[in-house]
Amino acid sequence: MPRTRPHHRTATLLLALAVLCVAPLSSAATVVWCPTGIVAQIHTAEEIAAQWLQRSDGRLYLDHPATGRIELITDIDDQRLIRSADRFYPFDQDIVAQALRDMRGFSADVTVDVFILPAPPVDPLASYAAAGNIFLAPGYGPVAAQTVAYTTTHEMGHVLTWAFLDASAARWQAYRSLRKIPASATGTRVPHAWLPREILAEDIRFLFGGSLATFSGSIENGQLPLPDTIDGLRELLAGFFTIAPSAGPIPAAGVAYPNPCNPATNVAMTLPTDAHPALAATAELRIFDIRGRLVQTVVGGRADADRVVVRWNGTDTAGRKVATGRYLYVLAVDDRIARGSLLVIK
Repeated sequence: MPRTRPHHRTATLLLALAVLCVAPLSSAATVVWCPTGIVAQIHTAEEIAAQWLQRSDGRLYLDHPATGRIELITDIDDQRLIRSADRFYPFDQDIVAQALRDMRGFSADVTVDVFILPAPPVDPLASYAAAGNIFLAPGYGPVAAQTVAYTTTHEMGHVLTWAFLDASAARWQAYRSLRKIPASATGTRVPHAWLPREILAEDIRFLFGGSLATFSGSIENGQLPLPDTIDGLRELLAGFFTIAPSAGPIPAAGVAYPNPCNPATNVAMTLPTDAHPALAATAELRIFDIRGRLVQTVVGGRADADRVVVRWNGTDTAGRKVATGRYLYVLAVDDRIARGSLLVIK
């Protein structure tokens, strides 16, 4: 039976956000220095509501320089939600900070911004990480400390993946080989628990998380062996986190245009002036959704002055037009790699 969406429930949520805006406490970011070397800047729901919430055409956005515009749910009876609630319950800042401090067993020079959202993001309606940012979606009721620690540490695993594996195909290959992840585990139709990025995030949480984050003694994919039963896995990952990829691709500037797009777009990278135009044919563009699932791969581009340009027609690997939403791109040309995001609208 469809749920009703009475106006007063939307008003209740907006009133709650307004209260957050005038909250006298926790209105500024907290910087957490972790024993592992992770430096986290935690933005509370109060800070977000006071500084970065924007309303436009009846929609609610988190608008931050590091993240761009992210739409949030405005109606607690929104039919896209998995269940109804009287209000949303943001994660506890202290438990989030402690979960990051409790990580151990490796050393990493990495910084992360953690956004404790006052309302769920429209896409994907759950917590997620993108590049060096973590977005923690609120619960539909009070959130247990174990769940907060579990989620925070899992998403930190995605940030470590982005920082220390994504620029090195060799590291990914070494991990997949040791973990025995099948080559077929890719694409948009693979179950969430079988996605290599999700397996890796769970391995990181299980091997390096604190007691609250690992309270279950299990990982999401129960068909896989536990990571501590795989000889050398802990050492392999800890070694990756100690040293950023030095033999991997050189970071380069990239741009997508038009952006937003509907749905086709071009992704361009500027190359050194002495680069050979034939490099355009070797370009590889990979498009991911915000959960890290591979959506499409485009090989080959065109030379345009000192740039290589690759066109994506807005389809996935099955030839279907992708849904409206934010996507991530990785453009690799020779020894250079550019990353960014783009918005598909319809």
